Amino acid sequence: MTSLQKHLRCVSYYLPIRCGYCGHRIMTGEEDAEPMITPCLHTLYVAHSEGIEYLADRVVTQMRKKGYNVPDPETDGLIEVYNGGIEAPDVYPEELADILEFDDGIIVEAIVGAPSGMTSYVAYAPLENEDY
Repeated sequence: MTSLQKHLRCVSYYLPIRCGYCGHRIMTGEEDAEPMITPCLHTLYVAHSEGIEYLADRVVTQMRKKGYNVPDPETDGLIEVYNGGIEAPDVYPEELADILEFDDGIIVEAIVGAPSGMTSYVAYAPLENEDY
């Protein structure tokens, strides 16, 4: 298993993010008033500067095996991941790409410049038994 490959978007941060394996639109672009997140089977996680919005079951399983405390994701709100304790979240969205190991996994990091300074993270990887 290998760490996720990073792809930075600084100029075209506003474009929708699609899965590189099936073409599904995971996150809408800036043209929508409120960005929509619709994960496909390949999606590992979706996050932004303020927290983690979506974690796939296979990500939760891998993180728990590595000793992280990951509560069962709720349908609403941000997901907090802990490294042992439960006082304050220890794992932030920008760190997930260095923790997770998925062969041919890719993370798209869309960085919005000033004054916003927000960053979005969308990661995806092929399924284990998928043949391309």
